Amino acid sequence: MKYYLRFLIVPLILGAVNFVLYVSALPEISATQILLDTAFQEASMMPEALPELLKRYLPLLLFQIFYGTMIYRHFCTASVYYFSRKTKRVQWFLPECGMLFGYAVAYSAVLLFSGIGIIAAFGKLRWDPGFVPLLVYYLVTYSLFLFFTTLAINVLSILLTGNASFLIVEGACVLNIAVYSILYPISMEAAGYEAPPVARPGYEPPNFLKDWMWAIRPNLIANLNLSLHSKGIGVPEELINKWDLDFGLNGSVLYFFLLSALVVAAGCLVVSKHSFIEANRETGGVFS
Repeated sequence: MKYYLRFLIVPLILGAVNFVLYVSALPEISATQILLDTAFQEASMMPEALPELLKRYLPLLLFQIFYGTMIYRHFCTASVYYFSRKTKRVQWFLPECGMLFGYAVAYSAVLLFSGIGIIAAFGKLRWDPGFVPLLVYYLVTYSLFLFFTTLAINVLSILLTGNASFLIVEGACVLNIAVYSILYPISMEAAGYEAPPVARPGYEPPNFLKDWMWAIRPNLIANLNLSLHSKGIGVPEELINKWDLDFGLNGSVLYFFLLSALVVAAGCLVVSKHSFIEANRETGGVFS
C-alpha cells in the first residue's frame, strides 16, 4: 500500500504548478474558478484548445500509468499464494476495487486542493457558495473516470499484457479527446455556417452544438468538463452552462457509474474464470 501512496506526490506537484502563475496574474480568484479550470473549463471543443486539453488530461493519464497494473500484480501473487487456499476470488477482487477507487478519490482531491493551497498561501482566495456542490460532482465524476479506466487496464492485463491493455484503454481515451476537440467546427460545417469576413464588435457565431448532443453525451472528456453541463443539484447555473446545452451533471455521474459497474462485473468474471497465473508476464515471473 505504501508503494502506491507515494504516487500522490504527483498530483500535489501538478496541481500547484498549474496555478502558481495565477498568483501574480490575478488579484483574486475563487475556489470555484480553480475547480472549473482543473475540470477542463478552458479546453473548448476546438482544435486550437488541444494543448490546454492535453495539459489537463496529463494528470489523469499519469494515474492510469501508476495504478494500471496494481490489481493485476496483486492477482499474479494471489494466484500462487492466496487462491491455492481460498476459492472465492470475487471476495478478493472487490476489496481490491475498493482500494483502487480510494486512490482515485485521493488523487482527484490532491490535484484540486494543491492548486487551492497555492492560491491561499501566496495569493487571494475567495470562497463562494457554489464550491461545495461542484466539489462533490468533481470528486465523484473524476474518481469514477479514473477508477473505471484504470480498472479496465488491470482487468485486460490479466487476459493480455500490461502494455497491450494500456494501449487499448488509452487508445479509446485518445479517440474521445480527438472527437471532442473537433466537435465545434464540425457542427458549424454540418450546418453550412460561414463566418462573416468582418465580424462586428461583440459578434458571437451561432451555437450548433445542441444538434450534436448524440456525440457529446457519450464523450468521456465532455462528461469531465463540468462547465459544459447545464445543471446540477445545488450548483448555480451561472457558474456552468458555458455552451447552453441540455447536459446535466447527474447524467455524467450516472454514465461513469454504469461504466464502472460494467468493468467491475467484467473483472469479477475474468478473475473467477481465469486460470492460475504462475508467471508474471510483466516481469518474467512473480518471483523474479
